[in-house]
Amino acid sequence: MKKRLTALICLLAVTGCGGAGDYPDMGEISGTITMDGKPLPDALITFTPKGSRPSSGVTDENGFYELIYSAKVKGAKTGEHVISISTYLPPGPGDDGMFSEGTPETVPMQYNTQSVLTRKVTGDETMNFELESSGEIDAHEDDEEVTEDDF
Repeated sequence: MKKRLTALICLLAVTGCGGAGDYPDMGEISGTITMDGKPLPDALITFTPKGSRPSSGVTDENGFYELIYSAKVKGAKTGEHVISISTYLPPGPGDDGMFSEGTPETVPMQYNTQSVLTRKVTGDETMNFELESSGEIDAHEDDEEVTEDDF
């Protein structure tokens, strides 16, 4: 989870923080993600609104997440969102600077690369997701292969 959380923080740093008053109407969103009735740890959840920047969070060992819009703002922009939930982490440098093999995808495509999940954010809310493991899983075979020799 530490590597996924580090990646999320880096993403927020790259997208910028903005100043006070630079944010759209927001709702603080948190909840739990389960798959087949069990908590889904270390999953990246992303809420993507049309025409705006996404909000993301990472689940803990109990499947709990909180969305982050920027380094200073929790939540997601109000309005309709497509939701993506993934456990995939590509190979690359780990938190210790050493090569990491990454983490395979365990979540079916209907919840990430071909997501059918949508939700409307209207304000501060709890949004739980109960996933089922049946369905095709994206093996990410089209991704560029990264090996330890690349580092």
